[in-house]
Parts: sequence; structure tokens; C-alpha cells
Amino acid sequence: MGLPGELAQELVAQTCLGAGTLATRSDKPTGTLRREVCVPGGSTEKAIARLEESHFRLMVREAVESSLKANKAMRFVDGSRE
Repeated sequence: MGLPGELAQELVAQTCLGAGTLATRSDKPTGTLRREVCVPGGSTEKAIARLEESHFRLMVREAVESSLKANKAMRFVDGSRE
């Protein structure tokens, strides 16, 4: 989006770190935290709306299911794993 790659990578990493830290230090559900952090009508809210329109949650769920299936299969391929 026009940022140098190194800066974009740092912004992504810091955003993930901040979101993860907030989520692990709060007793609130992540959906509540997101609503509290997002400015109504702001850029993050618009980005999340676009992800929802694109069925992002479904894609993530399917990816996690694929990973779980692969991990379960690996346990049975190598008898030393349990």
C-alpha cells in the first residue's frame, strides 16, 4: 500500500503484539475489546466489515480445521508421537 516492506512488516508485527497483549491481559471477550478500540466508522471498523463480507471467519475456521486434521494424522503416522 505504498509503505516500504520493512516498515509494513514492523507495523504488522507491532499491531499483532499489541492486540495479543490486550487480549491476554483483559478479562473481556475479544469482540468487546474490538468494539471498544475501533472508532465508529473508522478505518479498522471498515476493514473488519470487509473481512466479514469476504467470509474471513469461515476461511480461518477451515484453515484451523485443516491444521487440526493434519496434526491428528501425524500422531498416527509416527508411533512415537502421542
